[in-house]
Amino acid sequence: DRPKLFMISQNESMWASIAFCLAVIINLLVVLFYPFGDSIGDLSPKLSVIVWTTMGMSLLMILKMPQPRGYMAFAASTVVRLVYSIGLISTLWLLGALQLLNKIIFLVGFLGNRGIFYKERIRTSDTVHLTVLLKQREFLYHIGYLIVCCMGMFVHEFFYSVLVLAVLSPFCVFCM
Repeated sequence: DRPKLFMISQNESMWASIAFCLAVIINLLVVLFYPFGDSIGDLSPKLSVIVWTTMGMSLLMILKMPQPRGYMAFAASTVVRLVYSIGLISTLWLLGALQLLNKIIFLVGFLGNRGIFYKERIRTSDTVHLTVLLKQREFLYHIGYLIVCCMGMFVHEFFYSVLVLAVLSPFCVFCM
C-alpha cells in the first residue's frame, strides 16, 4: 500500500547507523576545532594530494567491493576535504543538515514500525495512541535528538557536542 514508508521502516537500523556515524564525525570536528575561528588554515599541497587520492581510491573500493571500510574512508577523506575547502562552520552545517534529514527519515520509519500511519488506528483512537507514544522513553529520546540537531544548526554549533550522548548510548553508559 505504501512502498516508500515500507522501505524507510524496513531500513530503520541503517538510518540509526548513519545517525551514529554522523554524530561521531560531528563530535570529532567539535572536539578537534573548538573554539571555532574564522579560518583553520590551508592544507599543504602534499596533504591535499593524499586526501584526493584517498577519496578516489575509497570511491573505487566502494564501486568495486562495497565494504564498510570503504565507506568510512570515503566519508573521512570527504569531510577533511570539505573542512579545508568550504570551512569548518559550513562543513558542520552541511553535516548537521544531513543529520537532521536522516533523523527525520528515521523518525518516519520509527513511527511506521509502531503503526502510527495506519488509517484504522488513526480513526479509532488517535489521541490515546499519541499519549502512549509520548510516554515512551525511546520516542522522547529521538525527539530530543532532533531538537539538538536543530539547535546545532540554527543556534550554535556547540550544541552538536550533546550528540556525544548518542555515541555513548550504545555502550549503555547511561542505562538505569
